[in-house]
Amino acid sequence: MGIPHLSTYLQPYSTTVVLGRNDNHHTDSTAPDNPISRLDVVIDGPGLAYYIYHRLLSSKTHANYPLDTRPSYDELGQGVLAFLDRLQAQGLQVSSIYFDGYLPLRKRDIRIQRLESDLKTLVTFQKRHPNGFPVSVPTHDPLFDGSSNLFSPRFPLSSSLRRAPTSPFLVSAVLDALARSKYASITAMVPGEADAYCAKMIREAKREAVVLTGDSDLLVYDLGPNGGIIFFNTLEIDEADPISRLKASVHHPAEIAKRLNLPDLKRLAYEIRLDPAIGFAEAKKRASLSVKDVMSWQRFVEEYSDPDASAGEPRPLKIGQFLDPRVSELVLQLNAAENTPNDEEISIYLPFLIEDPARASAWSVSSRIRHLAYLLLVSSFHGSRHLLPTALSKGEEDTTTINEVSRRGNRILSSSLSFNLCTMHSQIQQSLQHLSRLRATKPHFATLPPWLRYRIFALEEIHVWYLDTDKTPPSPALILEVLTGKCRNGVLSWDTIHLTAQMEALLYALRILKQVAFSTEYMDRDVLVEGKVREVAAHVHDLPDISALMLGRRKIQELWATIVTDDDDVGLEERIVQWIFRDDL
Repeated sequence: MGIPHLSTYLQPYSTTVVLGRNDNHHTDSTAPDNPISRLDVVIDGPGLAYYIYHRLLSSKTHANYPLDTRPSYDELGQGVLAFLDRLQAQGLQVSSIYFDGYLPLRKRDIRIQRLESDLKTLVTFQKRHPNGFPVSVPTHDPLFDGSSNLFSPRFPLSSSLRRAPTSPFLVSAVLDALARSKYASITAMVPGEADAYCAKMIREAKREAVVLTGDSDLLVYDLGPNGGIIFFNTLEIDEADPISRLKASVHHPAEIAKRLNLPDLKRLAYEIRLDPAIGFAEAKKRASLSVKDVMSWQRFVEEYSDPDASAGEPRPLKIGQFLDPRVSELVLQLNAAENTPNDEEISIYLPFLIEDPARASAWSVSSRIRHLAYLLLVSSFHGSRHLLPTALSKGEEDTTTINEVSRRGNRILSSSLSFNLCTMHSQIQQSLQHLSRLRATKPHFATLPPWLRYRIFALEEIHVWYLDTDKTPPSPALILEVLTGKCRNGVLSWDTIHLTAQMEALLYALRILKQVAFSTEYMDRDVLVEGKVREVAAHVHDLPDISALMLGRRKIQELWATIVTDDDDVGLEERIVQWIFRDDL
């Protein structure tokens, strides 16, 4: 997650090189020739997702429409694949793309801080635009078509776009795109932090290798004597150059440490983390002295140790078995708790949604679907031996608790969900009833595409949630705004933004449910649970990927126009409203 200022301090010690084709052309004429064209490249997956998102965002020009201007998830996926294709075209060999499958408990405070920062950004954003946003005009920026230069110097982001919240499902969308691409076989969800696996791969490479990342933490890991780091934001292709050379700044931590008369860069990074304001010269001086707090230093060193496969750490999950990082994290935590019981909390950090921060969390409406997913997941790790109604030892209830971390009001808080393992079957059967409306909705709108059927179901579930909690449900007009992408009075209101967030929360809960239903890694299901899992799988098997499900208003309008004609437009809208507001819910 980065050491403050470290990459900036070490930038003068980097080397500017030309990668891939024409590798003898260095920007520094005194630099020795280097077989750069035979370079192995390992990529930090989450860093790639955020880098491409911001590159695409920086090319947008209509800053008056910060939410409509954001790159779509489909654009993001196309951008990532175009980026990888260009690396290959330049002669570079991408060997692995790693994604975090689990972040250790010591990262909890940092994760909470990031969520709190996201909340502060959202609150400020809402205060700056209390009345919503004008609907974008037809002349807004074209969608990414694969031809844009992702390596050219970035345009500076306008203040409006810079202050806007980031789209919540970036990494999931990139995983979907990679899973459908030729890069699926080299993409893996690792059972830990991606940084550590990237570093291990670089150090063990048989030829010169670099990791592409946006995270300065990689400077602290042991990359071996020849391992290097290229930060995404140093990559550049000058399209005016007739041979379109790819240039970048490469950091070689071992070489930099020698130049600083240090054994490695760990102590330097440690001193900067302890006091980010001390400056480079003072940090370098302290790094040459004895450590004052040995325990603190040892904890820091442990953070940058290698993944220990010999200790029985689970193997990386290939993309064919892929789970979203948050689901992967749940799987790995439950697997660890089952095999080596300990007191560590089992937690899931729900994605931060773009919603109205003055209202109840948009995640509330999908709690029942998430609860079913957790039930199936917990039961899948305990097998039949835990699910029989036998007496429990010492008279204690055999329970598993999952903590959900998300926004609650103006704070980031954790709420606990406990699952009694001896009544698991009855709990699953009861929770399955919440899919009854999905069973009814799908055939009723059988002629509609899956993305629209699921969105209708999500809005139906939201309507029921409001009724069950004695709240006034969204109006038919508001529901149709979200479904059709057409805003009343030319304004994207916070009512529409919040209902959209609620819908996406429910759709993402269905995604979690689908991934649980189709996952077999580490599972130990009994016959009864397996039957319930198959039942769930049959209901959600056609749930689309993020890019086809979490759609922007512009795309929705385009798709809606292909579904209805001028003659039946009103008829379809009326059918949907009548269905959601029917009396037998």
